[in-house]
Amino acid sequence: PVLPRPSPPPNSRPHWDYVLAEMQWMATDFAGERLWKISTAQHVAHWAATAALKPNFLKSVSARKLPAKSAAEDESAAVAVASTNGDKTV
Repeated sequence: PVLPRPSPPPNSRPHWDYVLAEMQWMATDFAGERLWKISTAQHVAHWAATAALKPNFLKSVSARKLPAKSAAEDESAAVAVASTNGDKTV
């Protein structure tokens, strides 16, 4: 008694079809992100232009004080100086 040869399982989609679908999705996503970045840049530019037209804008910007250095910034500066002097800290 000879059994009939079984048929192979159906291949739903080859790997390359998945790759092409992913590439299509990425192209759409990148195009949408590009448009979003352009739109956001336009909004920021408009905001900056309207803020610059306000009276006393330059005075308020120049009158701002810079925040004091943090302890971490002081320590990193000390380490940088020590490393340039050849000191070795352990």
